[in-house]
Amino acid sequence: MGKKRQIELTWIGKENRLKPPPQTLVEYPAVSYHVETRASGDSLRDNKLIFGDNLLTLKALEQEHAGKVKCVYIDPPYNTGNAFEHYDESKEIRANRKFLRPAAQFGNFRGEGGVDFRSGKKPEKLLAIILRHFSDPGDLVLDCFAGSGTTGAVAHKMGRRWIMVEHGEHCHTHIIPRLKKVIDGADKSGITKCVNWQRGGGFHYYHVGFLQNH
Repeated sequence: MGKKRQIELTWIGKENRLKPPPQTLVEYPAVSYHVETRASGDSLRDNKLIFGDNLLTLKALEQEHAGKVKCVYIDPPYNTGNAFEHYDESKEIRANRKFLRPAAQFGNFRGEGGVDFRSGKKPEKLLAIILRHFSDPGDLVLDCFAGSGTTGAVAHKMGRRWIMVEHGEHCHTHIIPRLKKVIDGADKSGITKCVNWQRGGGFHYYHVGFLQNH
């Protein structure tokens, strides 16, 4: 039999690697959120929600998580030429391509989750299909364009650990309220009934910062 052909993700400017300065994650415990008691082996408490620049965050995650992420969900703004309420899509699409290489190394239902995100929001059932095919319970899922937080919500309900990155203010107005509902068992929408999600887990909230002495 002939040698299997490999499929490679490629884009214009792929070889022009960006080298951001060393970064670190700074936790804000007052914003982090968990259920009251920790059950033995509850890995869903150690999820990460990171507010900051996508590329700089990937640099901060590199040392601890490189090679450990089972599924990377890459869904940058569509660049349709229309500025959505929560995304500035008038930017050149090559500005989004700079995130593809760093992310790859880690291995429109408006009402779902109780947040309204207009155009661009993904239905939970679509994310569930993707995660079911490309990850197992307990695996780590990364979404560096978190948007309305669908990836984290679905991963949480399906027993996957997750890391989400978002630099827009909707990180606070949309994602955090949505995740709190999932954790508290108050979110009855999306795939909740299909996967028999009840409640539990939590997340740590971080900002991205520069390492000292660099």
